Amino acid sequence: MAEDTVRVTEARHGSTVVLNVVGRVDHNSANTFQAAVAPVLARCAAGGDALVIDLAGMDYISSAGLRVFMIMSRECKARQGRIVLAAMQPLVREIFDISKFTLLFEIHASVDAALAALRAAGEAGA
Repeated sequence: MAEDTVRVTEARHGSTVVLNVVGRVDHNSANTFQAAVAPVLARCAAGGDALVIDLAGMDYISSAGLRVFMIMSRECKARQGRIVLAAMQPLVREIFDISKFTLLFEIHASVDAALAALRAAGEAGA
């Protein structure tokens, strides 16, 4: 069961990809999570796909999971892409707050709010 502690599904909303993360991202599942997001992250670049990570179903994240998020942030910024997080559970938000990862990511209360912010930013840049 350890390798099945996280599931990632992908949905497209125009030029934005929404990754829905369900379960735990910890020592046992961090590599699975990283492998699932890598192909989407490769498309996260200026003029390419924006990325929303829906964390409504993520109930826990460890330091190993935070490491994956740090890598994601660095890769997306290096490509001048856009990645936002949405719908964090209270425990996950607390872990992001304590670790100061809230400074690395734009965070929205819901996927709809994240998509609206990306649309507004796209319209402002057009």
